[in-house]
Amino acid sequence: MNKMSLDFLSGSTKLRGQTVSGAVFEFLRQKGIDRIFGNPGSTELPMFVNVPEDFSYVLGLQESIVVAMADAYAQVSRKPAFVNLHSAAGLGHALGNIYTAYRNRAPLIITTGQQSRELLPHDPFLFAESPTEFPKPYVKWACEPARAEDVPAAIARAYHMAMQAPRGPVMVSVPLSDWQAQAAPIAIRDVETVISAPASAIDDLARRLNEAREPVLVVGPGVDIDNAWDATVRLAEILQAKVWVSPLSSRCSFPERHPLFAGFLPAFQPKLANCLGDADLVLVLGAPAFTYHFAGSGPDIPQGAELWLITDDPAQAASAIVGNAMVSNLRAATESLVYRLRCRAPRTGGPARTIPRLKQPKGITQEFFYQTLAGVRSPESIVFEEAPGARDALHDFLPIERPGGFFATASGGLGYALPGSVGAALTKPEQPVIAVIGDGSSLYSIQSIWSAVEYDADLMIVILNNGGYKVLKAIAERSGSGRIDGVDIRHMDFVQIAEAQGCKAVRCEKGEELSSCLRDLLKMKGPRLLEIILSEEETEMNVAVRNEQVLKTPEKFFIGGEWVAPLGTNKLDVISPVTEEVLMSYPEASNADIDRAVAAARDAFDNGPWPRMTFKERAGYMRKVADLLTARLDEIANAWTTQVGAPIFLTKKLVGQNPGLYNYYAGLIENDEFVDQRKRADGGEVRVVREPVGVCAAITPWNAPMVLLNYKVSAALAAGCTIVAKPSPETPLDAYLLAECIEQAGIPKGVFNLVPAGREGGDYLVRHKGIDKVSFTGSTIAGKTIAAACADRLTRVSLELGGKSAAVLLDDADFAKALPALMVYSMPITGQVCFSLTRILVPESRKQEFIDLYVGAVKNIKVGDPADPTTQMGPLTMARQLARVEGYIAAGRAGGATVACGGGRPAGLDRGYFIEPTVFTDVTMDMKIAQEEIFGPVVSIISYKDDEEAVKIANDSTYGLSGAVFSSDPERGYAFARRMRTGSVTVNGMIVDIHHPFGGFKQSGIGREGGPEGLENYFEVKTIHMA
Repeated sequence: MNKMSLDFLSGSTKLRGQTVSGAVFEFLRQKGIDRIFGNPGSTELPMFVNVPEDFSYVLGLQESIVVAMADAYAQVSRKPAFVNLHSAAGLGHALGNIYTAYRNRAPLIITTGQQSRELLPHDPFLFAESPTEFPKPYVKWACEPARAEDVPAAIARAYHMAMQAPRGPVMVSVPLSDWQAQAAPIAIRDVETVISAPASAIDDLARRLNEAREPVLVVGPGVDIDNAWDATVRLAEILQAKVWVSPLSSRCSFPERHPLFAGFLPAFQPKLANCLGDADLVLVLGAPAFTYHFAGSGPDIPQGAELWLITDDPAQAASAIVGNAMVSNLRAATESLVYRLRCRAPRTGGPARTIPRLKQPKGITQEFFYQTLAGVRSPESIVFEEAPGARDALHDFLPIERPGGFFATASGGLGYALPGSVGAALTKPEQPVIAVIGDGSSLYSIQSIWSAVEYDADLMIVILNNGGYKVLKAIAERSGSGRIDGVDIRHMDFVQIAEAQGCKAVRCEKGEELSSCLRDLLKMKGPRLLEIILSEEETEMNVAVRNEQVLKTPEKFFIGGEWVAPLGTNKLDVISPVTEEVLMSYPEASNADIDRAVAAARDAFDNGPWPRMTFKERAGYMRKVADLLTARLDEIANAWTTQVGAPIFLTKKLVGQNPGLYNYYAGLIENDEFVDQRKRADGGEVRVVREPVGVCAAITPWNAPMVLLNYKVSAALAAGCTIVAKPSPETPLDAYLLAECIEQAGIPKGVFNLVPAGREGGDYLVRHKGIDKVSFTGSTIAGKTIAAACADRLTRVSLELGGKSAAVLLDDADFAKALPALMVYSMPITGQVCFSLTRILVPESRKQEFIDLYVGAVKNIKVGDPADPTTQMGPLTMARQLARVEGYIAAGRAGGATVACGGGRPAGLDRGYFIEPTVFTDVTMDMKIAQEEIFGPVVSIISYKDDEEAVKIANDSTYGLSGAVFSSDPERGYAFARRMRTGSVTVNGMIVDIHHPFGGFKQSGIGREGGPEGLENYFEVKTIHMA
């Protein structure tokens, strides 16, 4: 401390009467405030000389920590907190968490130090210039009193300003010399701060709610802040309204196991509107409407719905994107509404949200941690959270059931939850407090552990250690921004850091030990820390219950525009290709269910509006489907990865084809009525018209379940057909997602119908007399059976079947330039793609050059968890596929081919349907592996002497689906491509484009998908002569 301060303090004892400091303490005492949070310096010291014994002082080792502790104290106690900060730079340190307190609506009375008044004109050391402007706009009010005797009155005013709705921090700058100056006592008074909406406004909203067909509630932090839990639950139950939590909510405002609780809204515009489903009135309580994190386009609420907002924050009401708003205390408004509403009959069916149950993994995942914590923690415990990369897992697996049970930063800033949990533990010593912090987040305020130890806070701190800022990498990967470097946090030992501050600490990294570890720590008292080493292993998620968009339920079928219960009792299982365990079970459609679906499609075609609309009208609906699919691309990619095992980096690249198909066909039809005007030889007029073929059966495989279904559905809808879709039994989720989008787009009832079934159901559908057209993608063997069944009734049929495609590298090809395309398309989705380039033809003279290059690259393919963005190849999709591929590898060896690489299970992957990428050399065309479709990551390298032999080898196949040719002369490549007997060829690459036809020669199929030719599949041609 400098000499000036010491001289000042020594002289202060001579002052007579009540001092500023004494008056302030007396005011705080009268208002029930007996704790001061601070990190003072010399400019604040006079206040803390001989602090009254009935006050306690809580020291934080950095100013932002002090503010966060006080913030949580204020929120948990529902009383204002008194904070003392150092001047200038100290206030600067605190600004981040002052902003968080402002967003948290925490009533903080902040005093900051200032130099002595006599030094202020001289720019002294520790001088805070314009201190009241410094923290704006994130304090509600700020003042530096003109006279020392005004300081107590300023602090009293600050108290009342902090407590007025919406609550928040305020600040008073106090010069050092003021604290011991004489001051008059402060008049103690109360200020009523409850704001109530006019009765007429409540009446109007109640009338609209009573009239609404499907009201939905969106709850935010204001419900918890205003003690409106009970009234909100009663409101939801009277309305039988689903309840969603507002995006990025910092508090829990509705019991999350309640049957009406639907989940958490995403901070992304298109997805948010989708979650609200078919709501016709959205009532937002105590939250903005709405807070977005990622930009998007589309409606904020479902089309035709109205929005109402109740908040006690006028700025929040004014900034709402759409709808009507009223400014009121949430509890007062909801209690008033409850008495004006008509009770509705209870909803049928199960709860709005289902919490999945995970099996114990070897390591510890975020999801498994929260599931385990949910099972062992006291329901009375208070949870503080600041692990951005694990927020979705918390929402899914740790339901909060009580008011004041959950706190997080409302600002998005880090460094709040760890000190906040210390403040909460000091406030509620009788309640367990649990802080769950990410490793990166904890380092913003890790010295908060010292305060927890110093004041013996009863607190369990959990550090989720994943070695870096995982959420940043996830956002970059989702947005396609590219790789994020420099954000890994390695070699951080949180146990040692905690122990160095005097805190008990343990580490856990095995799933089998987690429950007992948590139980032991929860029994302890005082501060303790658990460091959890998160595993890279991905949990076996049930994609159907991810909360960004909850499916209606895989327990029903979509028939005639309704979600209907199955008539049969059989169930089908979806097996994880990574863990070999059941991911989910769902009902299998019986023959009676298929009859219902065909009848609905037939009625919609014969009597409904869809075939009779103009093409332009149909195009409008298709663009809506495209928009809805776009909003759910992440779900589609995750469903594909989870069910099939396709790497997430690849599925996220390819899912854009789904909305692309609907937009493409919408553009193709919206300005064309498909009537061709012609002239006869006699001069008469002829009109050749294209009309929808009728009721179509769309039967699709498991390898690319969504896009292969949409090739059919988009073209059929464009033509005016109605559809009965039967997805592969291994991958039903994609069809459910599509059905929801079609329903939300408002496409008329019966136009699209979904009946998940096995092979027997597919056979029944194909032979059904109500079907006019069958479109099938799958194996050639199944395709032949379908073609024979259709031939019996001359049912129209298109078939996209198997392949054994060749990539021909001519003798002038640049192998290095050809390699990237070959690496992508010789084994895509673990080789489970019909157009895979599984035969690579190379000139004999350059064979070894290519083998060295290609095999070297294949050996470096990363095989592993398909949910890991760095994985290049996942598992095969099912056990029978693994057995099939292993059988072909054995046949290749037995036939005399040489295994250049692969051929077995990858090291370290003992579970799952994994197989190494395998390359055979010395392959001849009489071998089984050269002739038959393997449908796995097995490539044959075949040499040829000249172009003539290359053409012969390329065409020596019963298949003719796809192919590629590489040459330094594109025209030479084109000439060679013309000689290949295959439906699609790419020169110097491999391209499959939804805007152009795709299909095969020979046993690779009949008809084409994609492009204008794909639309022709669903037309009948009618000739009308005008006599």
